[in-house]
Amino acid sequence: MRGVFQISRNDFHFTPDANYDPANVFHGRLADLKLNCQLTAGRNKAFGFSSEDFSAVLDNLSAFEKSVPRPRYYETHSVIRDTIGHRSIKLVHRLFQAKDKVDDTSSDSNGDGNSSTHTDGLSSEFDIATWPVADRCQGHLQDIISTHSVCPLPAYDEDHILIPPLQYEEKLRGALVEAHFAFCHHRMKNSKRDIFEAIIRELIVLSPPAAMPSSRFKRRRLSDGPCTEQRNWGKY
Repeated sequence: MRGVFQISRNDFHFTPDANYDPANVFHGRLADLKLNCQLTAGRNKAFGFSSEDFSAVLDNLSAFEKSVPRPRYYETHSVIRDTIGHRSIKLVHRLFQAKDKVDDTSSDSNGDGNSSTHTDGLSSEFDIATWPVADRCQGHLQDIISTHSVCPLPAYDEDHILIPPLQYEEKLRGALVEAHFAFCHHRMKNSKRDIFEAIIRELIVLSPPAAMPSSRFKRRRLSDGPCTEQRNWGKY
């Protein structure tokens, strides 16, 4: 599936470590980490259809989910999020992949057993050994370097250049993008859950994020003198 959407500034977890916290038991293992963000209606007049068609897109996704036969007592995890009346699509991306799975899914016409990883031909900033996670995650990253490969976000800027991990937030948070994603369903029998996911295949920035307005409470340099002197109060 594909469409034009605005990436929400809220609930943005398309960062190199998705704010993973090893101390939080609900975050699970670093190896299972999924980056995620919320897709909303576009706010760019040049792409007015993005806003006009957004409700229809959500209705279609909801219809797809309802078309899957499932036991009544199963809990459903939808790709559609509803926060205080604001609906969005949760887009996800698995950051790491076990090397044995990479080998199993790769093909080689010469049959020599060599596999092609997601970072072949890319610079070192896209390598798992140099992946820029927070200090609290470094030990967990070192534990999986020999067993996993990193799968960088397939996200491209306006010049169709792959976005480096340290620029994910700067270039994607609040951006208007063309999103290509797979709509998937997983049935978890043990936990009796039906999970629907919108898995990213490709993102292309169409319009960069708008600059955030500076705060009127921003700290000033003390050497500038009292701010009251800079105002035109008139003469008494």
